[in-house]
Amino acid sequence: MLSPETQRRLARLLFQMAECEKSIERSRQNICSNPNFDMYSIFQLLDVRTNGKLEVTDLKSYLSRLGISVLRNNLALLIRQYDSNNDERLSLEEFQALVLPSEDLQLRKEVLSRNIHPITPYTENAIARHLELEASYQEQLETLKKSLASRADFNPIDAFRVIDVERQNFINVYEISNFLKKHGYSVTMQDLDGIIRRVDTDEDSKINYEDFTAMVIPCKKDRPQSAPRKNLNQSPLRKSSARASPMKNSYNSPSKSSLSTKKSSYSPNKSSYQSSPSKSINKQVRSKLFATVPYEDMQLIVNMFLSQIRLNLDIERERIILTKRPEFNLVDFFRIFDVNDKNFFSSSDVEGLLRDLRVPYDVDEVYLLLRHYSSYKDSVIRFSDFERMFLPRDKYFAQMLRERKGMVSPPYNRLSIFSTDTIEQIIRILRLQLQSESVAENIRKSITSKKWINFYEVFENIDVDKDGLITIGEFQDVFNRHNEFASLAELETLIEHYDKDFDRRVSYSEFIEEITPKLFI
Repeated sequence: MLSPETQRRLARLLFQMAECEKSIERSRQNICSNPNFDMYSIFQLLDVRTNGKLEVTDLKSYLSRLGISVLRNNLALLIRQYDSNNDERLSLEEFQALVLPSEDLQLRKEVLSRNIHPITPYTENAIARHLELEASYQEQLETLKKSLASRADFNPIDAFRVIDVERQNFINVYEISNFLKKHGYSVTMQDLDGIIRRVDTDEDSKINYEDFTAMVIPCKKDRPQSAPRKNLNQSPLRKSSARASPMKNSYNSPSKSSLSTKKSSYSPNKSSYQSSPSKSINKQVRSKLFATVPYEDMQLIVNMFLSQIRLNLDIERERIILTKRPEFNLVDFFRIFDVNDKNFFSSSDVEGLLRDLRVPYDVDEVYLLLRHYSSYKDSVIRFSDFERMFLPRDKYFAQMLRERKGMVSPPYNRLSIFSTDTIEQIIRILRLQLQSESVAENIRKSITSKKWINFYEVFENIDVDKDGLITIGEFQDVFNRHNEFASLAELETLIEHYDKDFDRRVSYSEFIEEITPKLFI
């Protein structure tokens, strides 16, 4: 029987797997939402040997060319995750499992039907960051597996049985959910489907013992292999969340005429990827679970938090000044952007307004601003997003602004809805927001350029209770440790800066998403 601490580590591994798949799926959808992205062009770019297979060397060379450093071991783990026939390489179809959305089936189908497009620098870098993100998660999951395996009472059979409470010799989503809830983790059906996609190899929406063993045992020479996926066209890493959930209808992936229809073969004698001893030792030292981050490195992180707070406070000040204008209201302000009554606006609308107001801008700043506030990360701003952009965080002024009604009827003239003084204040806040996004991006680039900082260890350093979530109290604690003061209101702005699902807590995926640069040069 596993001890409570060993069970806690097992739960942490499962929860981090769900967070990993959630973040990767979001990255997949961001890449594929670019209308100029197509699978075949990017695969051909990576496949420098034109043999229809991608190896560690191919991925390493591609990332190095773009100035991104990723350990070969982590790239090997990435390939292992999506390698359905265990040949230590990725075919086009396996590469699709890595890049195409698993949940947005319409977007997936659209990408597969696109014509071939020239590859833009933005697409190149987006794919590179996606590979880097997946490799980073593989490293973190491997670290958690090593932490679990280091427990004296750990063995895969007992670990399997502690979740398989119904003794059916497989684990379903409900048993995973109950096990995680028992250890304090709140997960959605989408999270559970993500775990299944990462682990299930025989496409039955359940985890058998062979799948489970491959999931929890660290990658080493004698690690048992998972069974190959029976049909690459229905790889569990590419099937929809509906396919993974027993409560939803199944879905068969769209057929792809240009893909090979051969079934994968499995070599039982193939050993797992194993790094050289020196590199393995370095990795263990660098990624040791719950390692202490050097004080100087954590000070850099705290300084980053302080810079983000200052930016947020500057914008809040301008929001309040704008709210004090008696004629100002959010409904009419939204119409300044949405002049065609679409109930949303995009970058072209923002750029049109900025030109009308004669506000100098950079297209990258507009992109960053919309990406920051767009709930669906589609660079489209709806009214709920718009409120987050301009509604003061101060409750008194927020309530004051919410009570004001729109006064202007269509058709709208952008420059005559408000008085000249109010328009001037609008210009000031727009300028500040654009500048703040540019500064925030520079902060991201500066902090991520410190290649020696392991951001998973940074997250663990802040997450004192090791529940996978950072709270206001834990942010306050890290400030106190570095002799910095932040008020409750300032800490709330910091939480809001990172919190993407509005639960007033910061998960690792939210943390890493915010500190990852959004622009690639």
